[in-house]
Amino acid sequence: MIFVTLCTVRSGKFEDAVKATRGLPKALPPEVKLKARYSLFGRFDAIYIFEAPDEITTTKFVRWLQDTLDTETFLAVPWAE
Repeated sequence: MIFVTLCTVRSGKFEDAVKATRGLPKALPPEVKLKARYSLFGRFDAIYIFEAPDEITTTKFVRWLQDTLDTETFLAVPWAE
């Protein structure tokens, strides 16, 4: 399953967020595969695109991010024609 998480740094947590995200690849649960992460200009500060086997694993990962970030996570479904 592919998930997309949009993130906004919490007020006063910028330095903590930078430190946490630098160590992100080591902190990932083994079943979570980070596909891409980008800094954004606009309403959100970052986006994470990752693969996880289920919603429970996704929740564990996203909860780890929430120490310094406000997040919105979406399940990405392939476009069907």
